[in-house]
Amino acid sequence: CEMDFVAEYERIAASLRLRDPIIFSAESNCWPSPDLCTYFPDPPQEILQHPRWNTVRSQDIPPQTYKVPNAGVYMGPAGKIRNVIKRLQGVKACKKDDQFCFQGLYVSDPCSIGVDFNASLFYTGLEFEILP
Repeated sequence: CEMDFVAEYERIAASLRLRDPIIFSAESNCWPSPDLCTYFPDPPQEILQHPRWNTVRSQDIPPQTYKVPNAGVYMGPAGKIRNVIKRLQGVKACKKDDQFCFQGLYVSDPCSIGVDFNASLFYTGLEFEILP
């Protein structure tokens, strides 16, 4: 299976109407701070209509729950990633958990990062059982 990651990144950026964003993988698990869950916006309707959700999803977990940024995997322009990390270095809580800090950034400044709502670049399979 071959995929052009740069083209997919650009497609996601365009669908989110963001210029050169940092794109994070998405998950349904609101960790490490469940208090932030209510602040994450639902994905846009056109993303929920993506054909991917007709073939890859758990029956128990609808796609609109894949809205929480996961700091395990992200991509974007190196300079922009460096600037965001520098911006967060001074925050005491960030020394403990990078995911908490990136999620806080997304809540406070949603245009600063994007989320791969339809799992076309990254897939977090926490909710799925791996069958033999």
